[in-house]
Amino acid sequence: ARTPGPAAAMAQSSTLAAILEKVSSNDKDFRYMATSDLLHELTKDSFRAAPDVEKKVIQVVLKQLDDQSGDVSTLAVRCLPPLISGCSLPNVKSVIDGLLERLCCVDGKDAEIRAKRDAGVIGLKTVIENVTCASHQKSELTAQIVTTLVPRLLTKLTDAIASGEVEKDTGVGGDLAGDALDVLTLTAARHGAYMTGGAVSAGSEGSIKNNDATNGGTSTSTTTPSSACAIKGVSPETALALERALLEYLARSGRQGTRKKAAACLASLGASSSDGFLSRCALAARSAIDRALDGDTNLTASQRDELVGPYASLLGAVAHASGSRFGAFASKSFPRILALTERAHEEGSETLRETCLRTIERFVLSCPGSITEQLPIVVVTSLALMTHDPLYGDDGGGENSDDDGNDDNSAMDDDEEKNGSEYGSEYDASEYSDDGDDDQSWKVRRGAARVLAAVATKAPLSLEPQFVAIVKKLLKRGFQERDEQCRLEVFGALETILRASSAKRHAPAALQSLVSSVSRDIGLAAAKWSTDSVSKKDKEFGVKSSLKIRTAAFHVLTELAVGVPNALSGDNVFGTVCASLASTLIATDGNTNVGAGANTQDAAGTSEVRVAALFFARVAAETANPTETSPHLSVIASPLVHAMSDRYYKTAAEAVRAIEALVPAFVSACEQDADKTYAQIVTALAATLTLLLSELDRDVEVKTASLACAGAVCASLGKFSQEKEIQSLMEGLCDKLGNETSRVQAAKALASVFASAGANESAVALVAPKSAETLVTFLRKADRALRHCSLDALLALVRLGSPASGDSGALLDDALVAQIVENSAACVVDAEPAAAAAALSAASAALRRSEFSPLAAEAARVHTLTAALALCASARSRRGGGSQQSLRHALRSFFGDLVEAQLDGASHAEVREALFSKAEASGTANSRDVGVAVGECVASACLAANAGAIASTSKTLVDDFLADGTSNPTRQKLAMYCLGELGKVGDDADDTVVSPDEFSDTFEKAVRAAFDAHHASLSGDGLTSAAAYALGGFCAGALYRERFLAVTLGGLDGDGADEASADSQRSRYAFLLATRVLIESAGEVDSFFPDDDGTERKKSCPPLTDSDAQAIIAGLRLRAETETEEGARVVLAECLGRLAATRPDALLPELEADVRSGSENSRMDSKQKVVAVLAAKHAVLAVLSSGNAGLITQVTDRLPFFVGKETLQPASPAEVRIAAMRVLSAAAHGLPSIVVDKKNWIETVSPLLFAQTIIDPSLITVVDLGPFKHTVDGGLETRKAAFECVGTVVNAFGSTGTGGAGGHLPGDGTNAEVSNFSDFLGAAPASFPDGVASAIATGVGDHYDVKMLTHALLCKVLKSKLGAEAVGKKLKEIAAAMTKTLTQKMKSDAVKQEIDRNSDLVRSCLKAVVGLTIRLPRDVTETEDFDEFITKVVRSEKVVKQFEEAVAAAGGGGE
Repeated sequence: ARTPGPAAAMAQSSTLAAILEKVSSNDKDFRYMATSDLLHELTKDSFRAAPDVEKKVIQVVLKQLDDQSGDVSTLAVRCLPPLISGCSLPNVKSVIDGLLERLCCVDGKDAEIRAKRDAGVIGLKTVIENVTCASHQKSELTAQIVTTLVPRLLTKLTDAIASGEVEKDTGVGGDLAGDALDVLTLTAARHGAYMTGGAVSAGSEGSIKNNDATNGGTSTSTTTPSSACAIKGVSPETALALERALLEYLARSGRQGTRKKAAACLASLGASSSDGFLSRCALAARSAIDRALDGDTNLTASQRDELVGPYASLLGAVAHASGSRFGAFASKSFPRILALTERAHEEGSETLRETCLRTIERFVLSCPGSITEQLPIVVVTSLALMTHDPLYGDDGGGENSDDDGNDDNSAMDDDEEKNGSEYGSEYDASEYSDDGDDDQSWKVRRGAARVLAAVATKAPLSLEPQFVAIVKKLLKRGFQERDEQCRLEVFGALETILRASSAKRHAPAALQSLVSSVSRDIGLAAAKWSTDSVSKKDKEFGVKSSLKIRTAAFHVLTELAVGVPNALSGDNVFGTVCASLASTLIATDGNTNVGAGANTQDAAGTSEVRVAALFFARVAAETANPTETSPHLSVIASPLVHAMSDRYYKTAAEAVRAIEALVPAFVSACEQDADKTYAQIVTALAATLTLLLSELDRDVEVKTASLACAGAVCASLGKFSQEKEIQSLMEGLCDKLGNETSRVQAAKALASVFASAGANESAVALVAPKSAETLVTFLRKADRALRHCSLDALLALVRLGSPASGDSGALLDDALVAQIVENSAACVVDAEPAAAAAALSAASAALRRSEFSPLAAEAARVHTLTAALALCASARSRRGGGSQQSLRHALRSFFGDLVEAQLDGASHAEVREALFSKAEASGTANSRDVGVAVGECVASACLAANAGAIASTSKTLVDDFLADGTSNPTRQKLAMYCLGELGKVGDDADDTVVSPDEFSDTFEKAVRAAFDAHHASLSGDGLTSAAAYALGGFCAGALYRERFLAVTLGGLDGDGADEASADSQRSRYAFLLATRVLIESAGEVDSFFPDDDGTERKKSCPPLTDSDAQAIIAGLRLRAETETEEGARVVLAECLGRLAATRPDALLPELEADVRSGSENSRMDSKQKVVAVLAAKHAVLAVLSSGNAGLITQVTDRLPFFVGKETLQPASPAEVRIAAMRVLSAAAHGLPSIVVDKKNWIETVSPLLFAQTIIDPSLITVVDLGPFKHTVDGGLETRKAAFECVGTVVNAFGSTGTGGAGGHLPGDGTNAEVSNFSDFLGAAPASFPDGVASAIATGVGDHYDVKMLTHALLCKVLKSKLGAEAVGKKLKEIAAAMTKTLTQKMKSDAVKQEIDRNSDLVRSCLKAVVGLTIRLPRDVTETEDFDEFITKVVRSEKVVKQFEEAVAAAGGGGE
């Protein structure tokens, strides 16, 4: 609020007093200026007058409303909103009362009465429209306005109804009621929450406490998220009286226009009212329609239409306003609307039919799940009505569906709101009025097309039985429709159907197949629609062409190209479309005639059709095969190139993007261009692009597109254009590097050119030095994108001068390359892996041309080496996705190239020592990631060195290890990781090793020493892991596999040592780690660095042979039978799972046998079962990461055994059940569609899964610890795993049921069982939602960890309608458990960690409460228990602040 100090208020009051004196002047100009000054003062943020002056201002403003000068009264109206906002609440009431007196004026002359009423109506509307509820005080202001005007207006409305005035066409009472209804309708649209008889939270009208007074006079309170200080609107009695008055007015009024306003007012109130209100509105509408259909048979068609039209509109508007909440009443109301649609077949009833169709459309969009059974009837009815044309017969104008026709006749109503109501557009008089044409059948056809579009949007599978017939009917109607707006709706419906059946949007496979079968017909028809030609026969029936029609046709073509693969290929469809595209671009260029029926002066329409055509050209080029596109370039190339120079920026930008997309097609055409026709086009294209780049006044969108297109043209078409034009274009790109706004795009374009083999060599050589000098200055800029683009361009330039490119380094001189390498070294940091990889690659390229560029090579050794050593010592150098893998490759390549360059101080031994020293100095040498990174770089350096480097390095590392003892454990760990990588690289070549037997014995001795318990205790456990990595690496390599595989398998068995000894357990675990390294590395092929000839040296570990794999499997399974350590069992499971991923048919049956075997009471057998079940989890993870469709299918087909009755039955050990649930979690997370594709499995498993969420009292024990007692819950871990699994499965249904990006089983596409209505649990088994709800009811009262999981699960489930219904059945139990959570008291001596945990739990619980109050239907939450929970617990002083924060985080009323 505006509350200045007393001095400021007094000064402002003096100013206002002076203004008020001038207002009473007889001169209208003085009055105007005074009122203008008053408006200026009122709009100041500091406005706050003294109480007496405030009252005078109000009197003056109200008086000015009646001023004879229209200018003065208009200014007075503008004064009302700031005056209302700045004055006190009692005076607000005075303003509203003054306006109401004018609205209700009945005394005086007719002209004076009308003028006063108009002033009152306009004033009230202005106030209502400009008052917001952004704060608590604003909400109080709104409440004051609404509670003041609604009762008065309601009184006038009820008086007119009681006196019968509303039934007359004329009369003062009826006029007064109409004005009151006009204001009420706007108030309901803007502030309807204050008119429903409940409390509204400050700052939000979406949070309401509804007191729904029923016909019996009782009231029930329902609370939704709201502030503790809720603001009351009108009383429940007033709200109920308003509802009754509106319904009675709707039934009795003789004025059709005001009846529609009453319906609009009711619809607006429906958005905020209770379900009881919706029920009564629906009942009143159904009763009126029933009477018209079956009751009064004496009604004429016209009388029937006037009677039921507003009621049909009311049903649709209420459904639109209340959304899915209306679904409970839609099933009863919808059949009446369908029947009314069929009954209203008489001539002159088109308006009623259109109203019914609009209502059907809104039912489909708002609550499709409630009318599922009627949707086939809706489709049939819409198809029949879409051809309703009494003037020419129901089949339309012509019989020839190959003729196209357009239209441009009467302009339609735009369905925009005229009365301020969001839901009131269909109640406007224009929607029912005659537009001058006696034929109103276009309304029916338009409505039918909209209904089909709505069905395609919300329930596309409902179209499947008649999909082809629907499409062909739409195509035929597209040719024959006379009315432009109807024809546009037909195109819109066709576009929506294409979108609903699009493969890219994960449409069901059945729809994808159906749309493919008619794609040719759609393409040819849309191509004809996009031209301005109309057949002579269609012209006789009024079919015309227009720019809007052609624009819509290109939209259809675009959706066809996007959604249907290869839709435009074959049968010369693409040729026809290209001809249409070219003719459109030519016809709409400049002042050329655009068609007989089109408006050539409509520049906006011309630009719109050109943009649509060019956008389609780009999409078609991107989705089509270049070889199919290239034959048609002769038709479309010239118009596209010409369009690039269009002065409208959107047209030019789209043309440039289309050319860029067509570059591959140009390449294909130029390669087969014998007469150089396309070469001339490419030359003209280059000249046009050069001109675009040189124009300074072009829009930034055109400049950006031109730079990208220029890069693509120079990179791929440079060889086919005249050298002069390409050189000019390249120089233009180079010049753009100096422009701060375009240099990033220019750098990207140049990078693509320099890296392309199709670029013009002379043009590249011309700009290379200048570009490099500019780009190198960008490497130290703060702009990250600019640095990356510059690095890419410089890397391509440096590579162009490498020996692999056949160049001796003529492009860039040595000093410039050295400058590039030196500056790029600053980018070699782990924070930007992509930039670091590019910088390292540039240094590698310079090193490979060290013979020609010694300065650059030295710069790489001095500057880049330092940065690379630091990067290697960073623990982040191996973590991450694709960019980190590129960085690893670049690092290894750099060290290999550095050694191969044979620079001073850069031998493989010196490089190894530098890597070791940097890792030790950084303190990161104990990290496995660092050790592996160092090992990879050492192996790369040795591989690039002279013959015998691998063998000598391996021997040196082993000898040093044995000699050091335990004096330097850090270096020993690094040595072991290096040995592991060297073992993988080593092969059976003579120069790789010397005395292999002697080395093998020494290496084995070193490994066993590292495994020794005493040695490990001195050096740390990290040495054991490093030695295991070394042993696994030698097992994976080709040369030593036979030798050390036997050692490893013997170590798994303990080599005969005592099973129980600590030494034996440590040793077995180490050999197990080595086995894991072997399995991970076997078959691995990894590039190290490219040779001078462009080939790549690789480290290759041969795959496991069948005999080796069987030996390993036997050893692992034997170990699983006796292993007692949990960590070892996890590694065993991972090893078996990885092996199963490569040999599922062989190993998975053996794992199934392990699960079946043994006694259920045997502890050791249960451990073996756990290993077998967890192995299935790791098999799933491994095959998903591999992406092999066949292996994925083989593994997932066997999952029902590992997660089924055998593993989840109550008699199974807890460890086995937990393992099984983790298998299901892994599968559902990695491959979400599996829960839908294997629905029967989930249906079988879910009851067993839900059984794990129940608290078992027999597993809870109390341990007496003397002074205190400790409770141990043996089933807690099982329940945690169960809730985690349930949450993952629910997420999986959500990711597949809403068209998300979740994966699908190979070859299955999107399963047709996915719900039409985006209710993701619709694809789940029927009992699944109830099972989840029961689990939630148990979990909200469980342990802290389980509660946290349950709250998150509850929020997910509530997003599904089925889930919300199931949760609603358990609401009482959930509220009771949450009450205990929110009212729990902390101990007086609680530590900070306990306090923080409790705060987290309360926040989590309140977030779930917000979900309950938002997502559950109000008829579910309208219970005394839940209302008490909200009022006394949630809105208590203890947690109300956190609750308000949760509401705000959910968006004030929605998540």
